[in-house]
Amino acid sequence: MPEIRALTDLYLKRANHLGSLTINEWQDARSKDPGKAREEIGKKMLEKIRSGDFLILLDEKGKAYSSRQFASFLDRTSMLGKQRAIFVIGGAYGFSDALKSRADHLFALSKMTFPHDLVRIVFLEQYYRALSIQKNLPYHHS
Repeated sequence: MPEIRALTDLYLKRANHLGSLTINEWQDARSKDPGKAREEIGKKMLEKIRSGDFLILLDEKGKAYSSRQFASFLDRTSMLGKQRAIFVIGGAYGFSDALKSRADHLFALSKMTFPHDLVRIVFLEQYYRALSIQKNLPYHHS
């Protein structure tokens, strides 16, 4: 959908003016079995994650933050000396046990379930907002 792509590009561009952010996407699993699909995608993701990375899974069971708390979380995460912070949006069947075991943190945008494209936009907007809070820019008004 062009509107979703436009919003994704807008917030990605804004965020990259203040920091560095890359989006990587995986194709759906070949298996139609939920357990096998979860494991297949999890294995592909784990192959890309380095030992020095800070892995954050976006999951409705995770910790929810206000925008200011999220900005503080990003500050604390950057001070841990990790190479990269990696945020992962779960697949349709959630995360594999191996990926959950590797995760350093579970982060919830909401307790609700949303389509992946919408989660990406909301996350990118909140990431940009957090960076603007860190830099005392006027984007965040409260």
